[in-house]
Amino acid sequence: MAELKRQELKVGDITDVVEEATGLVKENYLVGLELTSCLWEKNLREKVLNSKLDSIKLLRS
Repeated sequence: MAELKRQELKVGDITDVVEEATGLVKENYLVGLELTSCLWEKNLREKVLNSKLDSIKLLRS
């Protein structure tokens, strides 16, 4: 009976470690995805603003 409890404890410990690691991987993935999205949005804004400024410069000249 004592051996069974030890085995259950070992499996429980491994499960906890795997769940924590999975949580970290998921969190890092989501942070990376959010960062990529923010950078893409920033670059898109800059391109749109630059094209508008170029259009205004062309109209003025």
